[in-house]
Amino acid sequence: MASLNHPNICVVHDIGPGYMVMELIDGETLAARIAKGALPLDQALNTLCRLRMRWIVLIVRG
Repeated sequence: MASLNHPNICVVHDIGPGYMVMELIDGETLAARIAKGALPLDQALNTLCRLRMRWIVLIVRG
């Protein structure tokens, strides 16, 4: 899994029973973002497009 390298994909180094080791990425936590309330429409659409690109990369690279 760590072989996937793309700016829109968090690297997962290891997965086991009850744990996941992922790349540390600087930025706002999901909890902090949720506390701010709903995303404006433009940000929501941008996030959706980025998620779609992540899926395409995963599908193409296998």
